[in-house]
Amino acid sequence: MERDDDFVRRIAPTSSAGRATEIRNVATSQGAVLVSFLGQIPTYSAFELSASDVATYLGPVSENAASVAYAGFRASALEAFSRWGVHAGITFREAFPGETAQIRIGVSAQPLGIGGISIPLAGARTDIYLNLTRYPDLAAMSVGTRSFQTFLHEVGHMLGLAHPNGNNEDAARKKGSTPALLALDSFSYTTMAYPRESVFGASTTPFVVAPMIYDIEGIRELYGRVDYSGPATFTFPTRNPDDYKDFPGTATVT
Repeated sequence: MERDDDFVRRIAPTSSAGRATEIRNVATSQGAVLVSFLGQIPTYSAFELSASDVATYLGPVSENAASVAYAGFRASALEAFSRWGVHAGITFREAFPGETAQIRIGVSAQPLGIGGISIPLAGARTDIYLNLTRYPDLAAMSVGTRSFQTFLHEVGHMLGLAHPNGNNEDAARKKGSTPALLALDSFSYTTMAYPRESVFGASTTPFVVAPMIYDIEGIRELYGRVDYSGPATFTFPTRNPDDYKDFPGTATVT
């Protein structure tokens, strides 16, 4: 399988280059991009988020401090950042008291069909919310769960990656996707797929646990090629390891 440059450009659009530069500059100046967990939903200006979006995506929850209290959620979220950071050459760490975080993580009540939302703000700042309506068990979020896959997806957005074929197949066709590009829009190739669970039947198991091959290629387009120790591991046994032979130095398929 040859690398599809058009598909890479869809995942890593040139419009995201500025965001990648901002994140990289922060990581260089501070030694890391800082992450914090929200105890309550902050106020957003109309420039940052419209009133209708606030009502849709940031509905009240009985205990939004859950994002702070859930130890499993916190640890798994930081692990997701680590799994992206190794490919971007960026270190993420939790902010110490008194430090200002660039990335804030919370939970909110969103429509059931939504997994989460990533809100880009000025500079390198981004707020990420997972949907407590869809994932009421965030306390149990861990590598290999659907909520972890969703969080990986939202971190990909934070880093500048996009849905490669729009938000659904109808939008993809309008965007000019070919059958070959639609075929790549699956979790076997990218955690940014949206939504392509039908590729695997009624449910997607195992869930994505790390950036996939085209996620890595997209990150390399935005952040440069990074040498890292250990192979990137892809979790779907449905693909032949030879599929990845044209992506040198990137993957072991298990």
